[in-house]
Amino acid sequence: LSIAPVRDENDVVTHFVGVQSDITERIRHENTLAFQASHDKLTGLPNRYLLEDRLQQAISMSQRNGQPVGVVFIDLDHFKIFNDSIGHGAGDQILQVVAERFSACLRDFDTLARFGGDEFVLVCPNLIGPAGLVNIVDRLFVAMQQPICIDGQNVQAGASVGIALYPDDGESCSDLIKCADIAMYQAKAMGRGNYQFYAPELGRRTTERLNTENQLRRALDQNEFEL
Repeated sequence: LSIAPVRDENDVVTHFVGVQSDITERIRHENTLAFQASHDKLTGLPNRYLLEDRLQQAISMSQRNGQPVGVVFIDLDHFKIFNDSIGHGAGDQILQVVAERFSACLRDFDTLARFGGDEFVLVCPNLIGPAGLVNIVDRLFVAMQQPICIDGQNVQAGASVGIALYPDDGESCSDLIKCADIAMYQAKAMGRGNYQFYAPELGRRTTERLNTENQLRRALDQNEFEL
């Protein structure tokens, strides 16, 4: 609503003219664009950009109240097999069901995001300690035990989970997500379908493996191998 005064020849305001415009559709369109920029289209969950914002907020809160923050990296096991055997459309349905089940396990102030592909990241602020986070992760595994019905066919999805804690395992969003990711790969190495907390030796192993791979590639390029 915009209002303009109308003055007479003596510059005295005699009345006002108002123009009212309905901007509902414009606001709705702006809100839709904002949601699409910060949320995953398939699941409706926050995307990695909103995830980092929520994680940074959780870190700032932890710096004030001293309570740790949990970062949980979740990767669905053998998801490529589902896509190859029953189709990508069915794979999308699995991701949607998993997102709904995981969301139902969380507290109101937790954030579950789709990190990409079949990967999810969970941010849990205001933790009393690691035991509180384990309770949440246990609920995620219970939610995965129920088969998912896709076009009349029951499929069983599983997940491997890695856990990192602020401030013990990192001080930045990228470091915490990386540590949780490393712990998740350790869970896969331990047979899948379990969770592992990040430990410094896991990071050292990852660094050593990357260094070894780089050295092997360089040795191949420079013909340094001998039979």
